[in-house]
Amino acid sequence: MIKLTRILNEYISAGQLNQVEKYLDKVWAKVGIDVEFTRHFHDRVNDARNGKPISTAEVIKIFRLVYKKFGKQISSLPDGINLLFKDMRSDINVPVVLRYDKLNKEIDMISKTVMRKKNFKSSTKKYSVENKLNERVDYLHIGQELVKAYGLKSRVRFTSGSTLAEYVPETDTIYLRKSYPNMKEFIITVLHEIKHALDAQQLGRKKFMKKYTQAGTMAQYKGLDPHDDNKWEERAERWARNEFKRIKNKLNFK
Repeated sequence: MIKLTRILNEYISAGQLNQVEKYLDKVWAKVGIDVEFTRHFHDRVNDARNGKPISTAEVIKIFRLVYKKFGKQISSLPDGINLLFKDMRSDINVPVVLRYDKLNKEIDMISKTVMRKKNFKSSTKKYSVENKLNERVDYLHIGQELVKAYGLKSRVRFTSGSTLAEYVPETDTIYLRKSYPNMKEFIITVLHEIKHALDAQQLGRKKFMKKYTQAGTMAQYKGLDPHDDNKWEERAERWARNEFKRIKNKLNFK
């Protein structure tokens, strides 16, 4: 049974959070800020009171968006000031405090806690952002995490063109567009390509390619489209839509 450990798991481990912290350090280092998560932050990120579990993708998202919109401004604030980061779309709130580290000559941005709560009230200065779906980091990160969750090592890359997505078995690569109408269509599209990758893994890439080509030839022989009416495409689409129904309530996105 496949376990969607990366983005469907309700628990974020300390190791996962450390990886998120390292990634965010690189983002905020551009303005001289080091990101730190407290033990209470780790405890609270997994708290049942959040309702829908908070994902690593959501933690990354709010810190990236705040950096993009307010990074330079925050880096000039005085030592000891308390701030509140708020994602208006996901209702995630992160209270932080800035402490100047004289030894390393940088600002430590200590994330004290985190919670998903609508209309969260605080007297500290708020830095509000909205989680935009069409950001590049969304599609690339989520696509990669979905692929890993199904036990695959397929690469995920962006490409241009009108095709929603494409799986290339020769290189075991899933190619995605840079934008999609909505999250549902994006997830189903990735799942569709994941099914192709799973079939290639199960059969072997060469055998899968041979069977796929044969099915396309048969469809064309019947006067049908070699791609759209290919039985492997139809199977992948059915599987993707059924899989989406199974996991949609566990996904950490609105």
